[in-house]
Amino acid sequence: MGFKLKILLCLCLPLLIFCCGGNDKDPVTPEDPETPTITGDYILAAAVLNISPSEISIDNNARMIEVALPRKFQKDSVRIKLTVNKGVTMEYPESEEAVYNLSKENQGVWLKAGNESIKFTMVSTVLTMPESPVGKATIRDLVLIYDSYGTHRPEWNETRFAPYLSLERENGSHDWLFDGFLFIEFTDVNYDFCTGYGHNPARKTEWTKLVQHCLFRENLSAQALDNLIEKIKPKAPAAGLRKVVLTMPEPIKGQSDWGEVDGKTLSFLNDDDRITAAKWYIDYAISEYKAASFNNIQLAGFYWVSEAVGNSRTIVKTVADYIHSKGLNFYWIPYFNADGYSQWADFGFDEAWLQPNYFFDTSVPLSRLDEACALANKYNMSNEFEFDANALWGGAKRQRMLDYIDAFKRNNVFRDKNISYYEGGDGLYRLFHGTSEDLELYRLFTEIIAERQIRLKD
Repeated sequence: MGFKLKILLCLCLPLLIFCCGGNDKDPVTPEDPETPTITGDYILAAAVLNISPSEISIDNNARMIEVALPRKFQKDSVRIKLTVNKGVTMEYPESEEAVYNLSKENQGVWLKAGNESIKFTMVSTVLTMPESPVGKATIRDLVLIYDSYGTHRPEWNETRFAPYLSLERENGSHDWLFDGFLFIEFTDVNYDFCTGYGHNPARKTEWTKLVQHCLFRENLSAQALDNLIEKIKPKAPAAGLRKVVLTMPEPIKGQSDWGEVDGKTLSFLNDDDRITAAKWYIDYAISEYKAASFNNIQLAGFYWVSEAVGNSRTIVKTVADYIHSKGLNFYWIPYFNADGYSQWADFGFDEAWLQPNYFFDTSVPLSRLDEACALANKYNMSNEFEFDANALWGGAKRQRMLDYIDAFKRNNVFRDKNISYYEGGDGLYRLFHGTSEDLELYRLFTEIIAERQIRLKD
């Protein structure tokens, strides 16, 4: 037995030495905790928090974050939340939820995995959206919204639009007010969009800015109107889209510095180039409007901003024909006895509202209102209602606004006619936010519009 045990020990000894680490290699140590092994992707998920609709995709292999946003939203304040993998930390920005400026080049995210810095490049693309609706439509009550990039105009946000869009009742329900909104401008102080204001004629640059200012400023102008309608809809009777009309600048006769179309410098010394510029603008404005992806407003047509046709008699009909070829209406609001007002239909306008011009000049007699109503009836025109902030309590012209109300009732304008409303750019807003007497006048006036919207509904 002793001999067998010795043999067994001799056989097992090498194995025992090997298992106990008696070789030349160092023992295996755990990985350095400062260089963790990442299983899977660096970024697991991402979401845009403050813009809807939107899309965001992560390519961990290419280290790319692609953010697709609607064209109408500005890209300088996009709030994004990232979810990073275990073992990964945020280096820049420091938090997984942060605001990014996607209009900047080389905007990116830096992650940390152990001692390694990893950069993900962030790019912005345009989200494919349904086009905004475009087409002819009836407008019963068209309010003039003076809105341009000039500092002389107020910012049209949701708060400013609210007194124009609906009338709130005591139970929280709303009745609709104006069904049409004319985004109008005749000057930005330095450049004019029609003849007669004494500044430089607006160029292609200013024409372009006018469209962009109206359509693509986040939560302002047309966007604010569209957003506010969305909020009011659940509280108001079912209704179709509110209508929008865009300013059609006048190619001012004789201008030589307007710009180019298709590489050709245009000269407004000749009518062909004036018409070319007008057609370019119509195409451009329609294209941009469609791309803005509005949900609650419809482009119904263009407004000829010059209040008389004298300097453009030779081109207006051709411009009108081109607008009609796009399936849109062409509108005009001539001043009292303006050149060509009685021939408005011959110039191709689909509708023209006649200005009484009674509110502004106290030397104009009250009979002007009845005269304007009679002329509008004679020439199959619609009527314009005029007032401004001088109608506020204590204002010298408050009674003249009341005169319009009486005359329009007396001549059945409120009952039978389409109406446009000039209110000075903020008159209705100031009545709503004025004294108790101002609010009373606001209510008197807007109750008429709310009733018209119900009674004259298509």
